[in-house]
Amino acid sequence: MPQPGILYALVARGSVILAEYSSSILGNAGVVSLQILEKINASNGERLSYLVGDHIVHLLLADGFTFLCMTPQAFNRRVPFAFLEDVRIRFTTAHGSAAANAAAYSFNQTFAPILQERAAYHNNPSNDTVSRVTGEVNGLREVMVENIERVLERGDRLELLVQKTDELSDSAFVFKRGATTLKRDMWYRNIRTSVYVVLLIILGLYILAALICGPSVTHC
Repeated sequence: MPQPGILYALVARGSVILAEYSSSILGNAGVVSLQILEKINASNGERLSYLVGDHIVHLLLADGFTFLCMTPQAFNRRVPFAFLEDVRIRFTTAHGSAAANAAAYSFNQTFAPILQERAAYHNNPSNDTVSRVTGEVNGLREVMVENIERVLERGDRLELLVQKTDELSDSAFVFKRGATTLKRDMWYRNIRTSVYVVLLIILGLYILAALICGPSVTHC
């Protein structure tokens, strides 16, 4: 079963292949690619993709050269063009002027290993910046969601605590008001008791004086 990723790559000038890399999985990739090179009629700077069986051929036309790679149909389509742009920069920097009139496979010995190395690099998901950043963002989002859930849960607890505090405050207010009322009632009760005691004392003294001096208290 073919492994996912970039399985074939080349650099060409027109239909002249200058450097080529092929994994052992694809046997006819070179033939298919040459047929595509002979048929394409595209402008400089274009990016093209062709479906060939279970694979897709991606092309980048730039600087007078064609940069091509082949991947399984299910492979991420962003990565092949990142690979082709990487190859374009390296090839034009190293061989751009010399390749303008070079013969077929003139750079195969020097550049085919670079095609293989860059294909392996871009086939590694950890080197895909967008995927890595997306993964980091997803991880950060999960952490944020978890933190928000904790904050919301803590908010519910705080709301419950505030509710309990309000209930305690209301209870304290009711207790304080009851205590004040009780204190006032006890004060009035003490006053009444004192008045009653004073009246009883006066009455007792009067009765005692009446018994000794007469009811009119005039014979003492």
